[in-house]
Amino acid sequence: MKKAKIIIFAIVVLATALIYSSFGFAREAVNLKLVYDGISHDYSNYKITLKVDNVEVTNLTMPPVIIDDRTYVPVKEIFTKLGAVVDWKSNTKEIYIGYGDRMIIMQIGSGVINNNGNIVLIPVAPRIVNDKTMIPVKYAAEAFGFGVHWDDATKTVYINTMGINYPINGSSNAPADNTSSGSDSNYGDTGDSSSAYQPAAVELSVDISPNNIIAMNYPETRITSIENRDNKSFVIKADSEISSVEKLLLEDNRFVLDIYNAETALPDKNLIINGSPYIAQIRSAQNRITPQKVTRIVFDLLEPTGFNVSISPDRKSLIFSFENNTITDVRLSKTGNSDILAIEGTSTPVVSVTPLTNPDRLAIDIPLSSLGTAKQPNLSGTYVISARMSQYTSSAVRIVLDLSTAVSYTVSNENSTTIIKISKPNYKNLSYNTATKTLTVSKGSNALFSASSVHHTDMYYMYKYVLSVPLDLSEYVGYGEYIIKDDYVSSVEINTLNGVTYFTVNENRILAVNVTEDQSNIYIKFLLPKEKYSKILVLDAGHGYNDPGAHGNGLVEKNLTLDIVLKTIALLEADGSVKVYATRVDDTYPDLNSRAAMADEVGDIFVSVHINSFTNPEKKGTEVYYYKHDNDDALGFKSSQMAAIFQKNLLNFLGTDDRRIKSEEFLVLKRTHIPAVLCEVEFISNPEAAAKLGTESFRMAAAQSIYTSIIETFSIYHPAR
Repeated sequence: MKKAKIIIFAIVVLATALIYSSFGFAREAVNLKLVYDGISHDYSNYKITLKVDNVEVTNLTMPPVIIDDRTYVPVKEIFTKLGAVVDWKSNTKEIYIGYGDRMIIMQIGSGVINNNGNIVLIPVAPRIVNDKTMIPVKYAAEAFGFGVHWDDATKTVYINTMGINYPINGSSNAPADNTSSGSDSNYGDTGDSSSAYQPAAVELSVDISPNNIIAMNYPETRITSIENRDNKSFVIKADSEISSVEKLLLEDNRFVLDIYNAETALPDKNLIINGSPYIAQIRSAQNRITPQKVTRIVFDLLEPTGFNVSISPDRKSLIFSFENNTITDVRLSKTGNSDILAIEGTSTPVVSVTPLTNPDRLAIDIPLSSLGTAKQPNLSGTYVISARMSQYTSSAVRIVLDLSTAVSYTVSNENSTTIIKISKPNYKNLSYNTATKTLTVSKGSNALFSASSVHHTDMYYMYKYVLSVPLDLSEYVGYGEYIIKDDYVSSVEINTLNGVTYFTVNENRILAVNVTEDQSNIYIKFLLPKEKYSKILVLDAGHGYNDPGAHGNGLVEKNLTLDIVLKTIALLEADGSVKVYATRVDDTYPDLNSRAAMADEVGDIFVSVHINSFTNPEKKGTEVYYYKHDNDDALGFKSSQMAAIFQKNLLNFLGTDDRRIKSEEFLVLKRTHIPAVLCEVEFISNPEAAAKLGTESFRMAAAQSIYTSIIETFSIYHPAR
């Protein structure tokens, strides 16, 4: 993230629900329909006012809400209003918040804050609420040393960016139990602006609607259908006039359309779009009930593109359409040490920029566009040597810039023109070869570091791989984000904190890394896991986050499965003979398709851990499931053989009743094409079994049995590469 230059943060804390304030007047109520954790909730509470340095934060499309006794706020809207720098990584569900020389990272469903590399545990996690990224920001505020004060009389949260825990209007009634120390002493501040996080250019779709939809006042209507017209336009139909709509483009290319005074009667909440390069699905929900009903339509966009939203003359239909653009002019100019490429169209061109190497180039793709009056560019600049333009596909224009060196770039829009600013990067002495998937780091004349000094941290569950060197290399390698965008690597972030230099690889798929060297260079080669490891397990803790699984006798399945899986991982990593990847390592929820896809792409075998349940509390025991695949014979090892190994060892270690191995079409088994089993360890619904499941020793025994089964499986099954 670019270094924030304006003091930030609207921070809120726990609000106590009281019918009347201490001043004796009734507070304004807020009644909403909230969708989070996969469930729709009726929400009713008092309106919370937010004041930062005594200035109220207003006009929020999503108000602060109290969930699990914590106040959640929409991170993007509030923080950007106040000058915050906020970034969202959709593939890992991470929120990056930058202020000065500090960066904190939070993740949906995770009770952990990464504060400049320091891990801080928090009691609640960020959530997606009504398609908004919401965070319990009290804990983020404490990472920056801001003061927080709750005034119960007015239901107001005061945030003091100077770190004082009372209103800055001079009130002396500071609370006795200050919620923040107002000190930075617990957080390492290097004071070096070069360590600030620098994001890649964010390429988003653009709403190029020529006119706003004028709000009117009609009786309540019903949204009845969404008509797909050849994947080019989508018509949202109502049975009477639509009063008003609000539009919002979210940071991960989700476009939200709120239809006011409207009840949803749509038959399908999710409309999957097949064959479109620009949109994956359309989702709908009753987002609000009072004071008036709001129907929310969410368009999950796949690629940056231009779109238009309009209303029919009778106001009974909303039309969402992808707009074709005609490129009318391409020109290059210089400003300071930067080249400025301006691309003009009949509407704002939406671009996707991809760096290419050997030689260095920028490929600029403009979807849903055609060449109009724009002439073949004859361009050169500080970094641009030459340029060429073509109708790359029947529906896309491509501009290629030949460069004298690798560059950084940013993308912005002005009216009907897209501007790409091309500058010298802040990083140096690095190069990337797209053909060999290798990042080369020059050692320098003094051979500053060696391959053996590089520490590896594989954060595959966040699609990151961190390489760190215990030296301050900021003067030599610089800082910032080296944008790559090939099928392996999205970018590499270079960052120095507290005397350690980090190379954080943002992955487009799970990768392995080999680091080698010669006299002049360090070579960081990116590989697929199966190119490096001979035995790979994908281990799955069933359920998670908004899918708790079975529950009973005071226990919840998602917690038990995660504990057993983490214990199994520890055993395997101590052994070292099998590389293990997990579908989840905390309270998150990968969907079933992604679990199976990860198993197929990365693993040699797949093991899913579950806890059973039944309406009859007398049922107990252990069973293992498998699915017979068409390619079992070709693999030379069958899932049924693997299931027999796991059932045997689970019974031996746990002493549970034998409910035998069974074949079942569970999605995570059916959609894998490697040997795969699903283990139902015991019944949470049985009081005797639940008492065992609740003990550390029983879960450890379950982990040991799974570990033993994995080692035994690989002693028989030798995957072909």
